Amino acid sequence: MGRPSNIEVRRAQLADALVGLLATGSFETITTGALARAAGLAPGLVHHYFAAKEDVLVAAVARLALQLEQRLELHLRKAKVDPHARVDAFIDAWLAVDPGADPRAAFAWVAIGDEARRRPSVRELYAASFARAVERLSVEVAAALPALHRRRAPERARAIMIAIEGALRTGAAGALRPGTAAPTVRKIAEALLSAA
Repeated sequence: MGRPSNIEVRRAQLADALVGLLATGSFETITTGALARAAGLAPGLVHHYFAAKEDVLVAAVARLALQLEQRLELHLRKAKVDPHARVDAFIDAWLAVDPGADPRAAFAWVAIGDEARRRPSVRELYAASFARAVERLSVEVAAALPALHRRRAPERARAIMIAIEGALRTGAAGALRPGTAAPTVRKIAEALLSAA
């Protein structure tokens, strides 16, 4: 596998810079100049690598999804084969405040959810990301449910993902103490798995 091209590196740099800016402000108020400064690039380079600021947002969604996948794999490896631990690992990948956590990513994800209401291109990516997460979590939930109730895994996984999204939003609004979201959602998941 070769080195990434300069174009790929710069595009990733701009997408990562946007994630950082979304953690503290709204997409509408972020200028291309501020984005370029945050990325350490000249302002004219933003339009060299992206046709529009919304295209940077789309790239930021893809970057966040990739980072989450990597974080999820790490948590699942630690959980090994225990089905309940793997459901917890999934929740922790999204919500746990641990050494690998990036609070900017959580705040940015909430901002992206807000943009999904206004921008079809972002809505499509956001919905696809949610659907992939539900599908992935359904596998773990099915393994944790008694065989008789495994057909309910997708609805349980969807409920857990809704709880995760809700925890992200309430946490970003300051309504949850840091470090309490993951344990709270794990209790919700435990109740959903035992109510089979």
